[in-house]
Amino acid sequence: MTSFQKFRRQLASGEVVNPAAITIPKAAQAVQGKRSGLVTRAVAVGIDIAVVLIVMLISYGLLWLFLLLLAPIHVFQMPVTTWFFAAGFVLLWAYWTASWALSGRTLGNHMMGLLVVDHQGNRLSWALSAARAIFSIGLPIGLLWVVVSPTNRSIQDTVLRTSVLHHWAVTLNDPFVKE
Repeated sequence: MTSFQKFRRQLASGEVVNPAAITIPKAAQAVQGKRSGLVTRAVAVGIDIAVVLIVMLISYGLLWLFLLLLAPIHVFQMPVTTWFFAAGFVLLWAYWTASWALSGRTLGNHMMGLLVVDHQGNRLSWALSAARAIFSIGLPIGLLWVVVSPTNRSIQDTVLRTSVLHHWAVTLNDPFVKE
């Protein structure tokens, strides 16, 4: 059985083929590592918002069932809409912050093959992730700046010096994979 360190040495010396090079289609390899455009980013954001809505609806349903068990006769009312939206914004902020800081991608980013990095190409810090999440929620129209930006950056990316790259597979030589 080969250890992980031995496999990395064999990969670096060329003895073994990189598994990521096999799994990524040739057309996708051409744009691997380049900044993504509006459509892929918008779809990723849509997936992330859908995930947050599903989590909120499941949480609300479980809370409603729990309260129904405590007082089955009492009729419960829906919370005020502003509370629902506020909870959604807080959950989306926490989800984006944690995802970008821990792995550089959310579920939507992962499904669309995107990776969020800082100006040096490293994973975002917690503070930068939190600022980018607040900026993205507070100014969603800033994503449209990708269309006119020569470097495919949103207003959030320009101000915070971040980038969203096409990154389909995590390779063993990836700077985000720690030993």
